[in-house]
Amino acid sequence: VDDVGDTGLVMKEAGNEQSIWFALERLDYLYGICEQSLPPHIRIPEHYGALFSRNLDKQFLLMEKVNNGLTIQDVVDDGSEPEKAKIVETAFEAAKPLLDKAIAAHATDDGYPHSLLVDWHEGNVIVDFTKPAGDYPFTLYIIDQ
Repeated sequence: VDDVGDTGLVMKEAGNEQSIWFALERLDYLYGICEQSLPPHIRIPEHYGALFSRNLDKQFLLMEKVNNGLTIQDVVDDGSEPEKAKIVETAFEAAKPLLDKAIAAHATDDGYPHSLLVDWHEGNVIVDFTKPAGDYPFTLYIIDQ
């Protein structure tokens, strides 16, 4: 993911063996689920568009920049603040069942597939300590799905 200056945007690059289009579609759908059905500390960054063509070697996804891209894995691996890491890791573990339940409820409503979290792991959830939400001193942003 490349920073696009001071615009508050980042550009994600992907090879053509992946599908930015399907990733954008999944994230857009998850965005709505998070807004409607999940606590305020679980979110999806804004996604603004995709650029892809059979004439390009890569695909690009323009999205909202969330802090410096500090992931759950970064916080856990850092080791300098074990209490903070434990809170973040616990929130991450609790988020998956909440997401699964919300996805299932929405799939029942409109038939959208259940497979929206295709790459769920600690490296694909950003932690933003500048945006406390609800009872949490941070917001979790799901990326790369």
